[in-house]
Amino acid sequence: MGSDSSDDAQSRFLFEYRHEGSEWALEVRARDLNDAKARLQTLPSAAYRGEIVASGHIPAANRFATERGYHVANDL
Repeated sequence: MGSDSSDDAQSRFLFEYRHEGSEWALEVRARDLNDAKARLQTLPSAAYRGEIVASGHIPAANRFATERGYHVANDL
């Protein structure tokens, strides 16, 4: 899922777009702006994984979960 220790060193880039008359924004984590733009180009191949109903940061959860075979996305 692209969630390794190098994610911490990545920058966050914000892209705006319009959809059905409203403005929206999309955050892309990448090494630099060119990498972020390249990642946007791959969105047509994205696969639906489910609805996110909550997110947050739990200190040390990643190590705890991975030791038990789970994945934790600390996106906030």
